Amino acid sequence: MPWDTDNDYDIINQMKIFMGENDGRTLFFDTYIPRSYEMQKQHSIFGDFKTFLAEEKKRWTRSKPLLLVITYDNHYTGIRVEVNGSVTLFDSNYNHERYTPITDDMRQIIQDTFGSKPKDYPYTCQKTKDEADSFCQTWALYLLVYPSFEPPGEVRARFDIIRNIYITLLSTDKGRKVYTDFLNETGVKNPKKYLSIKDLPLDRFVKAMYQTAADYEDRGFKLKY
Repeated sequence: MPWDTDNDYDIINQMKIFMGENDGRTLFFDTYIPRSYEMQKQHSIFGDFKTFLAEEKKRWTRSKPLLLVITYDNHYTGIRVEVNGSVTLFDSNYNHERYTPITDDMRQIIQDTFGSKPKDYPYTCQKTKDEADSFCQTWALYLLVYPSFEPPGEVRARFDIIRNIYITLLSTDKGRKVYTDFLNETGVKNPKKYLSIKDLPLDRFVKAMYQTAADYEDRGFKLKY
């Protein structure tokens, strides 16, 4: 049977895009930690990083943790500021080479803004240099919510975490409505197709990340279905 996963990949990619938007972030946090956080008002793509942080800090009431997502060099990372002012940086590609890490200059701006030297989340959730493993938007949100999470060693298991996040988000009427509204606003035809991500078996979800069977085998997945 020919290797044809374009349709599945398209379905997954739409959810990736949604996770990079404020509507997606809000749905995620409201689903996993309702009423237990404060979130940025601006988009994750900032014009000036220092101004972005200063404005978000000004809005912050300090009654709940402040959860921020920043986008730079096509990478999403998270910043969690606790009520006591301590700061943790969440990079799903931590200590690897797929994406550019948070720079020293950015770290200094974070420290100057919140008065605390940021510490790093010390685990890697994404496979190094693998185009298929590009869920940094979703991982950033997940790690902000579960700062003590330790990713499983098996890559397939990490994909399953991502898949189950999407299933959870679309398991309620509210989640389906928010995602459907997003799809309609972005001009996507046939929203039902994209809502079907909650029905994708893990095998199809993983295979959809690869263009060909050869690519799939070359990236070290020795999986039995």
